[in-house]
Amino acid sequence: MFNQNMRRKSVRYSRGNLCVVVKRTGISGFVQKPHIVNWMDFSLYGMSFVSDLKFYLGDKLCIVLAIDDAKQEAVGDIIGIVKNTKRVQNGQYRYGVEFDFEANDYMRTDDVRNGLLTIEESLKNIIQRMRKKHKSLVREL
Repeated sequence: MFNQNMRRKSVRYSRGNLCVVVKRTGISGFVQKPHIVNWMDFSLYGMSFVSDLKFYLGDKLCIVLAIDDAKQEAVGDIIGIVKNTKRVQNGQYRYGVEFDFEANDYMRTDDVRNGLLTIEESLKNIIQRMRKKHKSLVREL
């Protein structure tokens, strides 16, 4: 669907009211309790987040994304693979996750792609509004 260069060159959004919930499939096949995590950046191809949960490289996560903007968009059951892990302060970890569009038939649907595109567009609009507001505040000073 895409190559690494596309993923690396894509714009990553780091502001906005995106809610991210992750859960990991356990060894016995059951899905663990979902956890809200603090997202750091997002693009159509993947995201990063910080959590006190311990994941390992190659872990498959089930991710739910919801953005509270004008459209109230949500996309669930997104499969992501942990591609990067780094311990940060306070015993937390920062994870880089790549969305796995080949994981199952659902991940290859237009609904998933369109939902991710809508969330990305919403984050872009939020950032643009924030920049305009910031510029107007600077002019007032």
